[in-house]
Order: sequence, then C-alpha cells, then structure tokens
Amino acid sequence: MAAMMRGLWRGKWTVLLCAVGAGIVTIYFAFAVAGTAYSATATIHLEPRHSFRADQTTVDPAVVNTHAAILRSRHILSGVVTTLDLESDPEFNRYLVPVPAWSLNGARNWLRSMVTGIPMTDPTPDTVTSKTIENLANALTTRIERGTYIISATATTGNADKSQQIANAWVQFYLDDQTTARLSETTTHISQLQQRVSELQQVLRDKETQINAWIAGGQFQSDAELDVLSRQANEAQTRLTDAQNELAAHPENAAQLTPQIRSLSAFHNDLNDQIAQQSAGLVALQQLRRETENTRQIYTQLSTELQQARMQQTMRPPDARLLSPASTGQHAGPRKTLMVLLATVVGGLLGILWVLWRQSRAVQAETIGTVLGIGNATHCNAKVAKADEAINHLRTRMMRVPKSTTGTVILCAGATARDRQGEIALSLAKSIARLDDKTLFIDADTRQATQTAQRLDTIPASPMTLNDYITRDAKHGIDSIHLSHTGTVPADIFLSNEFEQMIQAARSEYNYIVIHAPAATPYADTPILARFSDRILYCLRANKTSITSAQAGQSALNSVHAPTPEIIVT
Repeated sequence: MAAMMRGLWRGKWTVLLCAVGAGIVTIYFAFAVAGTAYSATATIHLEPRHSFRADQTTVDPAVVNTHAAILRSRHILSGVVTTLDLESDPEFNRYLVPVPAWSLNGARNWLRSMVTGIPMTDPTPDTVTSKTIENLANALTTRIERGTYIISATATTGNADKSQQIANAWVQFYLDDQTTARLSETTTHISQLQQRVSELQQVLRDKETQINAWIAGGQFQSDAELDVLSRQANEAQTRLTDAQNELAAHPENAAQLTPQIRSLSAFHNDLNDQIAQQSAGLVALQQLRRETENTRQIYTQLSTELQQARMQQTMRPPDARLLSPASTGQHAGPRKTLMVLLATVVGGLLGILWVLWRQSRAVQAETIGTVLGIGNATHCNAKVAKADEAINHLRTRMMRVPKSTTGTVILCAGATARDRQGEIALSLAKSIARLDDKTLFIDADTRQATQTAQRLDTIPASPMTLNDYITRDAKHGIDSIHLSHTGTVPADIFLSNEFEQMIQAARSEYNYIVIHAPAATPYADTPILARFSDRILYCLRANKTSITSAQAGQSALNSVHAPTPEIIVT
C-alpha cells in the first residue's frame, strides 16, 4: 500500500491533468454545447368507479397502468402533434434543420448511402410525422403516484413556455379523447339496445296477433266446457259398458241391445275426438302464451336498461379529470455544477487508474531485484540533476575495489535511450576525476553524438596518437572522447581490433574509463562494449522504464561474458 501511495504521489500531475482536462471538457459541453431543459408537469386523477366494488380499498394497478399506457399511445401523441403543429418546430422535426456535409450526421448519412447504395432523398410526410412523434415521446414522461389514482404527465423541452403548452395540450387531448371514446361507447351501446328492443317489440306483437288469430279460428272451448265433455264421455262409457254386460247376460235381447250399443259407442268416440282436439289446441295455445310472456319479460328488461343507458349518457362522470394544469416550465437540467464535479472526479479516477496501470508495467525501486532475479541489487533513488550525494556514493562503490595495474573500465548502459545512462556516466566520471585526474569519459552512444564527436572510422590504432582525439575539460579535470559514425555499422567497429587496441591504450594511460553505452536493446553495441568492461552499471528509471524493456536489456547483457550488471534506479 505504501508503494502504491508513493507511486500515486509521483503521478500526481498526471492525475491532476486528467481531472482538470475532464472538467474543462465538461464545462465546454455543459455551457456551450448542451442546451438548457425545462420541465412542466400536469396531473390527472382517474375515476375508475366501474372497476372496483364498494368494499374495495386498494388501488387497482391494472387500471392506472392502462391509463398511463393510453396517455403515451401513438394515437394521443399524434393528436398533440397535429394540435400544436409540432412538425413546424425544429426541436421535434429535425428535418427542418439543414445537416452540414462536414458534420457527424452528414458523414453518417453519406456513409449510409455509400454502404447501402441508396441515394439520400428528402423524407416522406409519413417519415416526418413518425419521427416527430418519436421525438415528442422522448420529451414526455409519466409517473404514477404510489397508492393513488393520480398520474403526473411531464413535458421537457428547451423552452419553459413550450413545455407548459405541450404538457397542458397533451393532458387535455387525452381527456377529450377519453370523453369522446366514452360517448361513442355509450352511443353504440344505446343503439344496440334500441335495435334489440325494437326487434323484441315486433316479435311480441306478432305472437299476440298469432294467439288472437288462433283463438278466433280454432273456437277453443274453455276449461269448464272441456270438463263437461269429459263427464259426458265418462257417462257414455258407463252406459256402453252396462249395455254390453246386459247383452252378455241376456243374449235373447240382442236385437234390441245391439243398435243401442252401436249408438253409444259412436257417441263415445265422438266425445273422445272432441276432447283430443280441444286438448291439443289448448296445449299449443299455452306454449305460445308462455313464449309471449318470456319475450315480454326480455323486452321489459332491455327497455329498462335502455332507459338507464340514456340517463347515464348525460349523468355519468368522466373516467378522468384534470387535477392541476401545468405551470411555466422549471429548470430541469443539465445540472452543470454537478456535471463538472462528477466529470472532475471521474477524470481523477481515470488518471489514478492510468498511473496505477503504468506503475504496474514500469520498473519500481522496491521490486526491481525480484523482477530481474537479482537479490542483491542496489539502488540510487534520486534524480541525477539533484543527486550529488548519490553520485558520490556511487563513486565510492566504484573505487572501493583496490586499483589494478591497468585502468578500470566502467560501462553505463540502460534498457532504453531515456534511462539517463549518459547523465549518470558523465556525472560519475566528473566525480571520480575530483579524486583521480586520470579519468577518461567515452561517449559511445553514436546515435546521439555531439558536434565535436570523432568518427569511428578515424579511431587511432596506436596509443601514442590517442591524445590527439581527446577533449580536455579543465574545469572538471576530465578527458573525454565523443564518438560518431557516418555510415559504418557501430557494432562492426566495436568488434574490430582497432577499437580493442584503443581500449587497451586507454587502460594503460587512465585509471578509470567511464563509457556511456547506447540502449541495451534493440542495438547490439552495448553487449559488445560489455566485453571490455570491468563494472557494468545498468541504469533504469523508476516508473518510466517498462519491466519488459528492463528484462530484455538484462538478457542482452547476460548473453555475453561480462560482469554481472549492477542496477542503478533513478
């Protein structure tokens, strides 16, 4: 955690830059690009008396949600567009605003036409209407007050008066539409009832006419007369039975009884025929009367319902009413101060993430030994420009070893060209020169040579002429050689016998030779120079040099027979 906090403190300017940059961009967007929005809200109260019982105390969410859906339906929005002529308003009809060819929308339209092969044409009236309704729908919102039958309808536009006008027109069109729909429904219901009542009235009249005609044409007897016929039939049957019994008891009276029996039998049969005819007609008549009575009851019921429907048409309260109209629109956004604050915070967080990500990929003074597999790595945690004491400490480490008969070659190399190996090498050479005037500084980074540098192909092969190419710095008491090349590959020169003879000549004349080598990767110069070195200082920059570059440079130095690199972290 402490290392992470130190890394964040080192990257504080990056975090601050991200936060300030995000804040500036948001300020420009909030105050110069984004328009101000105003919201106006109207509320309506539903009266769903037909949807609940007298003992019901909870709100039916289905009723409220249905009305909210109707309020945002395309039919209602189309009516608002027509009423307010929103197709003439550029805020809702974007086709009224010309699209520059160089704008984002213009480029998108051109790209679409190129991909689809369909040339850009003017929109059709249906397309304009649909897009206007869609834009209006995006500007409208509804909110159901929890536990109530109240719906808030809000319109948000770039003008306060326009928001109020749209909100009121929206709610009023909805209420008018509901009233029209209710009246249409009631009128249709009354018309259907009236038609059915008329049909039943005609059926009832036909049945009554049929009953009267049946009674008049059939001459049906009453129930008392039918009883008389029944008694007469029974008496005839009794007399016929007695005559037949007497004939059976006195056959000698057959001539007298036979005509009597025939007469009684014919009379009895005639009475039975009359009774059967009267009974069948009476049953049919009773069935017709029952049907007529049922029809009359239905007719009466529908007539009553028709009267009630006509009364409700004028007395029934509306299903919804305006609770409060919209007032002048209030500022709804954007909340510019909050936007700037949030953007600044988000920018700072992004800066922190960037610093942490970069820190995870860069060399750290605390973990470089573990990363490069060097357990005894030493570090110089100070900037070179302000590191006199650190350079002196480094000089002490370099001069701690007893002097040899020949000069000590110290190679300063880095993983990349930005690891300050040149600054460290020159500062180290100047610091050693204060104690030992026989110090030579060789700038072997030919790719960043100075104007006084010597060409590699003019390096002398004899140590006797070495002084002819040395620049003397009397102020610091240091000799230096700055190398360059015009076309010859530096690696070929460093591998030549002439360059090795030059190093040997320098060893014989100087006690310390400090060489500034180029980056260890991707050039082959540094591994070649490492073969001539007695000490190798591998310079890395904390939080700057990537771990991948550091490992690649170390592998390049370890690939030759050279001393183990000593890590210098600045």
